Amino acid sequence: MNDSLSSPKPGTVRQTLDYSVWIAVALLVAVLLVNAGLGHRNTRQLHEYAREVAHTQEVLALSGDTLGALVDAETGMRGFVITGKNEFLQDYEAALPTFGRLFRKLKDETKDSPAQQARLQKLEEMASLKLGFLQEAIALRHQSAEDATALIATGKDKAQMDAIRLLVQGLEQVETDLLRDQQRANARAYGVAVTTVLLAAAFGLVLVGAFVLLLHRSQRARGKAAAALLVSEERFRLAAQVAGLAVAEIDYATDQVHLSPESAALFGLPPQPLVVSRASIHALFHPVDRLALEELIAASHDPAGTGEFAVDHRIVRPDSQVRWHSVRKQIFFEQGRPVRALLALFDITERKRAEKALRENAALFSTLIAQAPMGTYVVDAQFRMRQINAEAMPAFGSVHPLIGRDFQEIHEILWGPDLGGQIADIFRHTLATGERYVSPPFTHPRQDLGIEQSYEWETQRVTLPDGQHGVVCYFHEVTERAQATAALRANQERVRLAAEATGVGIWEWNVLTNAIHWDGSMFRMYGIEPTPDGLVHYPDWSGAVLPEDMAETEAILQDTVRRCGQSTREFRIRRRSDGEVRWIQAVETVRPNHDGKAQWVLGTNLDVTERVASAEALRVADRRKDEFLATLAHELRNPLAPVRNGLQILRRTKDPAIAQRTQAVMERQLGQMVRLIDDLLEVSRISSGKVVLRPERLELQSAVHSAIEAARPHIDAARHVLHLEITPEPLWLQADATRICQVVNNLLTNAAKYSPDGSTIRMSVHREGDEAVVTVADDGEGIPQNMLGEVFEMFTQIDSTLDRAQGGLGIGLALVRRLVDLHGGTVTAQSAGLGAGSTFTVRLPTLVDAAAAAVAADSNLALLDEAVTATRLRVLVVDDNVDAAESLAELLSIDGHECRVADSGASALAIVREFKPALILLDIGMPGMNGYETARRIRAEDSSGQVSLAALTGWGAEADRLKAMEAGFDHHFTKPVEPAKVNDVLRLVALRQAKLATASSAF
Repeated sequence: MNDSLSSPKPGTVRQTLDYSVWIAVALLVAVLLVNAGLGHRNTRQLHEYAREVAHTQEVLALSGDTLGALVDAETGMRGFVITGKNEFLQDYEAALPTFGRLFRKLKDETKDSPAQQARLQKLEEMASLKLGFLQEAIALRHQSAEDATALIATGKDKAQMDAIRLLVQGLEQVETDLLRDQQRANARAYGVAVTTVLLAAAFGLVLVGAFVLLLHRSQRARGKAAAALLVSEERFRLAAQVAGLAVAEIDYATDQVHLSPESAALFGLPPQPLVVSRASIHALFHPVDRLALEELIAASHDPAGTGEFAVDHRIVRPDSQVRWHSVRKQIFFEQGRPVRALLALFDITERKRAEKALRENAALFSTLIAQAPMGTYVVDAQFRMRQINAEAMPAFGSVHPLIGRDFQEIHEILWGPDLGGQIADIFRHTLATGERYVSPPFTHPRQDLGIEQSYEWETQRVTLPDGQHGVVCYFHEVTERAQATAALRANQERVRLAAEATGVGIWEWNVLTNAIHWDGSMFRMYGIEPTPDGLVHYPDWSGAVLPEDMAETEAILQDTVRRCGQSTREFRIRRRSDGEVRWIQAVETVRPNHDGKAQWVLGTNLDVTERVASAEALRVADRRKDEFLATLAHELRNPLAPVRNGLQILRRTKDPAIAQRTQAVMERQLGQMVRLIDDLLEVSRISSGKVVLRPERLELQSAVHSAIEAARPHIDAARHVLHLEITPEPLWLQADATRICQVVNNLLTNAAKYSPDGSTIRMSVHREGDEAVVTVADDGEGIPQNMLGEVFEMFTQIDSTLDRAQGGLGIGLALVRRLVDLHGGTVTAQSAGLGAGSTFTVRLPTLVDAAAAAVAADSNLALLDEAVTATRLRVLVVDDNVDAAESLAELLSIDGHECRVADSGASALAIVREFKPALILLDIGMPGMNGYETARRIRAEDSSGQVSLAALTGWGAEADRLKAMEAGFDHHFTKPVEPAKVNDVLRLVALRQAKLATASSAF
């Protein structure tokens, strides 16, 4: 029986084993289910605790931000009261809506706490009083700075703010206590979860060991049970090792600590023994952490608590190495006393080092940003302003808040939506690609300030302390530099444009290096292809200067360098591009170095060829003027002598023949003087553009014949032979007949004057294409080749061929060219040289056949001749020079006209009323009532409009003619009046009278 008890039967053992296995399996399943349920409950509890902690932290943050907004409002008020600047008032105004928004959110977050709601109600009342005080201080500051300062000096606002701070601190204290309780609950839940897992794992391992033990009990003896247990423990150790866990158990009864090999290694202890005293473990605690850790352990021994805690602390290993441990501890109590504790330990030294390095990096990063010598700010991966230094703050003006604000929104406020969006895109590109961006000088009007500012900036991607990418921007304001640069560029552009406009070339010469730099105008001036760098070689300049000018200009330049002074010189160059010789005016200034020695020569070149030519032309013109004045004096004196002699002869002789010859001489000389004066007046009118042509359809041959008749006395006097070749084909022109006749007459007179007596003058008139060609050739002294281009200039005379006895002022050919030019024609001179004669050719544009116009002209002439023959006119001569008036009246009376004389405007008006003249010859320059006023009075009283007025004046300019026409004159005579011109006017008046008479009879 004893044997059976000591050695059970195999069947009995097998049944017992099966029963035990099922019990073990059931227990294992129950443990797993309980562990799953506990894990689910602990997870939900941890999540709930985390949510409550986040909510409490949000309330604390809101309370701090709300108080901060109120402080910002008070700061803005105080800044405005102290300085009176509106930017502080803007800070105050911006803080008000922020305070309201944060306060409302704070009330909403604490709506489930009646106590906190009561505190917030009190806070709202006190904040209302505080804001009312701020508003009162600002209103006083608008009126009086002293009153506002006195109000602040009362300390009322400080007392209000202190009360508000105490109230907010009470609110935050409640939330802080709540947060501490929540954190403790969270730690307890975490400890329970860890303990549950550890216990479940341990119990499961025990069940597995028991199961294995029951399976092998029949094959192994009781002595092998210990080996099985060791195997089980090794498995547990390996599992803990794989999981990275170091575990330990404290036995409070023996005050010993059972360590796993991993935990022993964690403490730096040898692998044996694995059981040590609790005091030896406590001795390893870091002195800084020891007191706090012991207080935490003592608190965890309170049976009213959970017996759980988690802590990070430092230990000092026996080898003096300091390591960080994270400990999770669960204490088990029996009858209110701690009996044992399970600990899970983790070596977190590397994590702590990483966290420390991260904090140090963050601090270093913040320090670098804050101490950067230029404006610097950081945008994080969420594209919000992360950090900004004091140097950058002024660039953002009144835009606030900045930290945490959307970066694109900030720049849209500063620069507008379009430009702000472009800047944001650049930052996004840098953030995405890591490409560095360096901006050119950036100038744009600020939208928030209404002014234009300039910046230089660059972006660079960086890794922020939290490990995310961000963008750092470095910038500095360059508004003044940009304005100075723009002004410099504008000034350089003005200098360049001025140099181009004036043709001034600018050059620099480094005396020490002998480097010469030219601008573009210099290269163009010298006809040299410009070099890319603007550098030229000395031979390029010296080789262009004419050799005869080189020595002098080089000496002047070297002397200027020696004196470190200034100089101006002129020299000639031969342009390389076309070989043309040009005059250059050079001005240079020497700029010395710090030793006072010449280092730079700055100079300008100006092409003054036209100015030199003009000066030479002025000298020639001045010489010609002097010659002309001498000639004029000679030509005017020549006819005066015979006129004076003739007057003496007429006084002394009674012989009619002598008197007649003397009179003829005097008339010729007087005519010569009149021609000289007329030529001068003609030149003046033509040169000033005051000649008005009266073009009409004209047959050239008729004008030529008139000119031949006028020039015939000069030709016959010198016994010249005039050979004519005139085409029978009518050559019609649109021209002024008088002026064309004057052109041909001057050419014939010139040929007669400057040809030896008895010479042949050849004149031809013919057509060449669409031009009528008039040629006058003589056998005179000819023209030197160098004078062919000058004979048509004013006052030009060829001394070697000048016959002073023939007279002349050297203006006849000048008149010819100007009159031909006015008609759209050309005139040229040809000569083989001195003694070879001269040929002058005039070319004028022709018209189509105008025979009908010629017939009409012939009929008008016939009508005019008939009117002149049949009509005798009443003529009134008005002149304060009685001799001139009576002599002119006598001449007209000889021709059969009835004449009266008046010596003033008043007497003329009286005679007009009674005499009813057809023509009044009226002097302009009379004393009292002048000719213009007299003419107006006559026109006002002459209701019939039949009287014709002709002005007599010594002024023959075109302006004088126009003034006479405005006063009511029909004709204008320049004194002395030629009888032939008076007769022409008489014919016109007679024709007018005849037409009026015909019209009256027809009526």
